[in-house]
Amino acid sequence: MDTIRIIHNLPRSGGTIISKSVGVQKNIILLSEIHPMGPLIREKMGQDPSFAKPIYQAQSWYKLFNENDLDKIRGKTLNFIEKIKFLNNKIKDQYKKLVIRDWSFIDFLGEPYIKPTKKNTLFDILSDHFEIKNLYIIRDPLENYLSCCRRLTFFLKNYSFNVFLDGYYSYLQNISKDNLIEYEEFTKKPEKNLNKISSILNFNFDEKDLKNLDNLKITGDIQANSSNQIRAVRIMKDEMLGDLEKEKVNKNLKYIEIKEKIKKLTKREF
Repeated sequence: MDTIRIIHNLPRSGGTIISKSVGVQKNIILLSEIHPMGPLIREKMGQDPSFAKPIYQAQSWYKLFNENDLDKIRGKTLNFIEKIKFLNNKIKDQYKKLVIRDWSFIDFLGEPYIKPTKKNTLFDILSDHFEIKNLYIIRDPLENYLSCCRRLTFFLKNYSFNVFLDGYYSYLQNISKDNLIEYEEFTKKPEKNLNKISSILNFNFDEKDLKNLDNLKITGDIQANSSNQIRAVRIMKDEMLGDLEKEKVNKNLKYIEIKEKIKKLTKREF
């Protein structure tokens, strides 16, 4: 059974820069924010649905296919699995590895575009056909929420802190200490953490390839205006919350439960 690597992250948790750091590595083909419901969600967002289509991404970003390849699928209606298999076979023929950045937002948050299932759809669909190596990215849940509120125009009116925490908690249930990367720690020691990522996903990491970050444009760059530099995470709570608001957050039972879960996973205070 062929292997596919999947990167999972909630919005504004470092998924873009970490995925790009993987995507610039030699012999990696990275697709970004791929999900079976992706084209529909892009349309609802008023965006071009093509950018959620795996074959379109592969051709637009990597020129993966020649005309003969494209002739094989012209006029055919391929389902999601068939498209991924078609892609993977071509990538394998070139002795490269396919890495898919999941669009976890759809499954665990979703609103106002779709009701979240709180299930890992991409993994569930692909795991019947491929061996899956998963990488999960997390960010401090409060900082994650505040960053979403500041940078995503639809977020604040659709997500209270508690609603966000419900999605975050469901997302956490998929994670073990062996497939986890913390965004904050990644920005402090990127090379060390990229070595860990390469071990989790089973590819060769070369620090020199990071100089090519400017050359790879993926989804998330546009929406989040992402930098191509790995830089320290900006602390949002000191800018956006007063002392009384911080005290209220620290008494939130779901927040306390999530912090305890993260502490068990990371073996440190979060």
